[in-house]
Amino acid sequence: SAASDVYKRQTLTSKKGQLEEIHGLIMFTIANNALVHELQKERGATAGFIGSKGKSFSNELKKQRIASDAKRSNRDDFLANNNFQHELIITLNKNIATELAKLDSIRTRVNQLNIDSTTAISYYTNLNSQLLSVSTLIAELSTDARITKQTMAYYNFLQGKERAGIERAVMSNTFALDEFKAGVFVKFISLV
Repeated sequence: SAASDVYKRQTLTSKKGQLEEIHGLIMFTIANNALVHELQKERGATAGFIGSKGKSFSNELKKQRIASDAKRSNRDDFLANNNFQHELIITLNKNIATELAKLDSIRTRVNQLNIDSTTAISYYTNLNSQLLSVSTLIAELSTDARITKQTMAYYNFLQGKERAGIERAVMSNTFALDEFKAGVFVKFISLV
């Protein structure tokens, strides 16, 4: 019947729109994850630099910041060319923009050794957490169980990678200091 055909077309159009939105979010997740990967390395080099009181990791940190900035630029370009309308994405992007705006200040404080390793590591960890959370939004927006399951598996993999990155940062700082600061050993054990 004509009503049945209209319903089928509306259903297909709705599914197509949802798949296009999810595809865009997956591409956004990839851009975010590329930035997170570089920020994870920057976090580790930052921890080593602070722990060594600037005697080690200086060259690595400079190179890593350039790599992080390149991925940040790629992410910014992606956002400039894609318009996300979902309120959760808009709010998340505002929060990420606020945190990214602090990056230069954090870097300056690191250069001046005017920040402790816990504060610096926490900044990168919180920023990475927000960047990685786009994956969970895909799972919330999808009505396809297979996409939701795969997205959550990917998110869990990324969370494992992030925890390993935190572990590296904590240990870079510890090795540079040649000792565990108060509470750091417990944190390391909990990460492992």
